[in-house]
Amino acid sequence: MNPRDQRVILFKGDVQYGVTNRFIEDMEAAYEEDGQSCVTYDLKEDFDTLKHKLIDEFSQAKPLLALGFNAMGQFYVNDKSVYDMVAFPHISWLVDHPVHHILRLELPVDPEFRQAHVPDNFGLIATIDRGHKQFIDTSLAQKYGCFFLPHGGCKARKESEQPRDLNIVFCGTGTSPDALRNTWKELDAEELKLLEIGVEMDGAEENLPTLELVAKLFTEQEQKPNRKLFMRIMQNVERYGRARERLQTLNILDDAGVKVEVFGKGWGFANFKNHNVHKELDFEEALEIFQRSKMSLNASSFFTDGAHERIFSSMLNGAIPLTNGSKYLDELEGFSEVVEKYDHSDLLAEGARTALENSKELEEKSAAGKEFSENGHTFGHRAIELRDIIFKALQ
Repeated sequence: MNPRDQRVILFKGDVQYGVTNRFIEDMEAAYEEDGQSCVTYDLKEDFDTLKHKLIDEFSQAKPLLALGFNAMGQFYVNDKSVYDMVAFPHISWLVDHPVHHILRLELPVDPEFRQAHVPDNFGLIATIDRGHKQFIDTSLAQKYGCFFLPHGGCKARKESEQPRDLNIVFCGTGTSPDALRNTWKELDAEELKLLEIGVEMDGAEENLPTLELVAKLFTEQEQKPNRKLFMRIMQNVERYGRARERLQTLNILDDAGVKVEVFGKGWGFANFKNHNVHKELDFEEALEIFQRSKMSLNASSFFTDGAHERIFSSMLNGAIPLTNGSKYLDELEGFSEVVEKYDHSDLLAEGARTALENSKELEEKSAAGKEFSENGHTFGHRAIELRDIIFKALQ
């Protein structure tokens, strides 16, 4: 049997900056080029109309798989998932930490979230970090088939002939750590204490996955087992850690006089002295900004064994990632030669300044990084990899 003979179903939806919709479009293009039967449905369409289209789809032939980022594309008839009824897999590719989707995954199912829940029997989970897979396997007793499928990158629609007039850019939303802390005021004393200790531990423990950190917190504080509390602490520690790392990284460069062009909403609180803050961009605009940039800042040490798509998207558009590493990235042969990697924040500013002073090396790294990502790290590559994983598993 040939996997190309069975249909792949992809789901788009209403997403921030259009990011995952572009991922889907690149996957669809790769399938078309490969001769893979494929159809994309947009969840912004009228629900009843879309549901009838899917029923028609299923009645013609059993598809190979359906895929939605962050569990998009769930449909139920009464209390049963259509994927369990037709018996083919829906893959939820989670681009956030799975703890933020726990209500879609938790068993037994909360009736309030039944219609958004992944299928009981034909629900598969793909994660962008191997630590996220560990979380799912451990916290859900290996109920779901779960596999690691790292991020890819996207290339701007049009080739750019513009000069690289921006030294360093950062594209991302700003969230004030202090504002997040203010939202904790309503928590009871026990939860607040655990959370305060947890975020301090997170700031001190480098590259420790959130699951392991909170497990360590509960052990050291002699906390009785409490699943719901554990998940809430994980969610808040992870959310706070992201916000803090982005701010601290930008502050290090700002204090050192290394200017960054920051594109994203929510940065008014930061009061940078040297950085220029611009309005938020949709994803297509961000890719075009990468085409104008010499370097692209990435601060995502919360991916301890994975990678942010920003790294590969930057490379595909010729911007050299100024980035932390991870276990996964360190395994990629040749990766460290085509990025400006900092292993500790103390090395960040000087590394960025030194790199910008060597224009010839920047040009060489830009070209090499583009080739590196084009040879295996696009969402087109991930589409074929996913298709082959599922097809092999079903044989």
